[in-house]
Amino acid sequence: MRQYIETFSDYFVIQMAMGLVSALLFSLIFLHATAQDDMGGGEEGGAELLDEASMGMGGEGNKANPGGVVNLSELPELPYIEQTARALQQLAIVIGVIFMVMFLFLLMIGVEKVWDLLEDRYKQKFGKPEPEEDPAALVGTFKRYKN
Repeated sequence: MRQYIETFSDYFVIQMAMGLVSALLFSLIFLHATAQDDMGGGEEGGAELLDEASMGMGGEGNKANPGGVVNLSELPELPYIEQTARALQQLAIVIGVIFMVMFLFLLMIGVEKVWDLLEDRYKQKFGKPEPEEDPAALVGTFKRYKN
């Protein structure tokens, strides 16, 4: 009876893992398919939302600054404390992205290790055991060097 419970619990864990992986893949495919947007549809494909006048590329544009060219000498010079604050904000964003990539990489490694563990348990319970060769039988052959 004890052997049946261990086998059933391992089988249950494997089935749950396979179900979670399947659900994850299905949700990723579903989200990708529903997240596609054609900018409003219609025959123009949302061109009415992207008029050139509102982006300063054409039409009347800005009366004070025709052509949309920005002159850097007209911009106000910020005090050093505000420049420092903006630089620290930008540095925080860069460091945040680095941590996010590191976290996702470690998560990927963790998922791979869990998958390998589940695969090993599955092979132990339901697969054929690998035949163990006697090391003494390999003496004098080149087979022991093929690894």
